[in-house]
Amino acid sequence: LWVRVEDQATGCFSITNLTLIVNELPVLTQLPGLDTCDAVTLNDGVEVFDLTSLAEQLVNNVPGISLEYFASQADLIANLPIVNPGSYSNVEIGVQTIFVRATNDTTGC
Repeated sequence: LWVRVEDQATGCFSITNLTLIVNELPVLTQLPGLDTCDAVTLNDGVEVFDLTSLAEQLVNNVPGISLEYFASQADLIANLPIVNPGSYSNVEIGVQTIFVRATNDTTGC
């Protein structure tokens, strides 16, 4: 891409080239859900899940991708990740959707 910069007062200008680099976004694979049976002793609908257990499958075994997990879309927008995704207790009874943000460690995309 060539760029021309001109001083409007004098009419002097300079031309230079500008290289645009578009980095690919990480691609995530849609995974089946994680499920478990409620503990018989409590029967409260809350269980502990290791959200990181499927990380390699989620990123198709591509190295250099960091994952952050969010309990809701509102948390994703507010950038409030789950603090310990390796030991996460669900906050919704029944089905809960977890949102994941993938970031390429090299490009920041």
